[in-house]
Amino acid sequence: MDQRAFEQQVMPHKHRMYRLALGMLSDGPSAEDTVQDVLLKTWKRRGELGGIERMDAWLLRVTRNACLDHLRSPTSKTVGLEEASVMPSTAPDPARQAETRDAMRMLHRLMRQLPDSQRSVFQLREIERLSYREIAEATGQSMDAVKVNLHRARQRVREAAPQISGPNA
Repeated sequence: MDQRAFEQQVMPHKHRMYRLALGMLSDGPSAEDTVQDVLLKTWKRRGELGGIERMDAWLLRVTRNACLDHLRSPTSKTVGLEEASVMPSTAPDPARQAETRDAMRMLHRLMRQLPDSQRSVFQLREIERLSYREIAEATGQSMDAVKVNLHRARQRVREAAPQISGPNA
C-alpha cells in the first residue's frame, strides 16, 4: 500500500477512531495520542493491509484495543470530561448549549462507570451509530455478546442517570 492508497483507505476513518478513543479514555490528548499511535503502527505495517476487507471495522478494533491497553497501563491517568475539550453545539441559544454540554458531561461520566466491553459497545452504537454487525467486527465480540453488552450498558446508564444528575454531580 503506497501513501496515496493509505490516505484513501485509512485516513478517512481517523475522526471515527478519535471519537471512539475519546469516548473510552475521556481525555482529548490521550485520545489523540492513541489514534496517532494506531495510525503510525498501521503505516509501518501497510504492506500487510491488503487482505483486510473492512478497513473501518479493523481500524476501530485496533483503536479499541489500544485504548484498553492505555487504560490498563499503570501510568494511565484519566482526566475528567470537564477538563477535556467539549465540542460546541450548532444551536445559537446559549441556554441550549449549556444543557447540551451538561448532558454530554453526564453521559461521559456514566460511560466511564461502565465495564470496558459495555463502554465500547455503547460508544459504537449510540454515538457512532454502527450496526450490530459492524460493532461485532470492530470489537471481536459475537453478535449475541454485543446485544447483551449494549442492553446492560443502556440499563446501567438509565439506572444511574438520576443519581449522576442530582445536586452533588
